[in-house]
Amino acid sequence: EKYEQAIECAKTYLLFHPEDEVMAQNLAYYSAVLGDDKAVNITAREVQPEGVAQAPF
Repeated sequence: EKYEQAIECAKTYLLFHPEDEVMAQNLAYYSAVLGDDKAVNITAREVQPEGVAQAPF
């Protein structure tokens, strides 16, 4: 499975939406399945500033 990518994506999403409880629960689940010792070393994706500026609001 692709739990590493799921954790990376969830951490990135939570940077912009830290109040999202469902995504926080997803992150906890993915981390538990992969192993918390491995999940802690996975970081959020690097976000390109121009990508953020173009996001519709």
